[in-house]
Order: sequence, then structure tokens, then C-alpha cells
Amino acid sequence: MDGCFVNVSGTASAGDTVEVFTGPDDEGKRYLATTEADGNGDWDVVGPFKLDTYVTATATDTSGNTSEFSEEVEAHCYPVFLPLGVKNY
Repeated sequence: MDGCFVNVSGTASAGDTVEVFTGPDDEGKRYLATTEADGNGDWDVVGPFKLDTYVTATATDTSGNTSEFSEEVEAHCYPVFLPLGVKNY
């Protein structure tokens, strides 16, 4: 997919570090951006990105535990929403 301006947003736990990826499947092959979830767990990244077929994300909590990849969302040049959950091991 050609590059486009897109807003990717979602929810995680408050203070989590969220990394956003794009790729041909649910395990993002290419890194797009990093952001932090606010006090309500909301996060977003905005920018001109070259997107592949899907967008996914991971969340890392303050103890260093990282979630699995989020459910993949088909990439389009409009806002996408990715809910995340971190399993504390």
C-alpha cells in the first residue's frame, strides 16, 4: 500500500509503552512508531506511514511484560483502533 496519513489508536493499560507495526499478517514485520498510553489507557500515533496489509501493536507494562501482538486490523488510509491487553507473567 502506498504511504498515507493515518491515525492508529487503541487502548492498553495506563502507562504502557505501545509499539505499532505493519505487515502482511498478524505479526507486524515493520515497525511504525512507539507511544505511551495515557492515564485512561488510551493511545494513538499519527503520521504519514507506508502501510502493508495489516496494522498490529504490542503493549509493554511498567514491569517489562510485553503483550502478544494485538488482533490485526486491515490497514486503510483512515483511523484504525487496536485494543491491547498485557498478561502479567
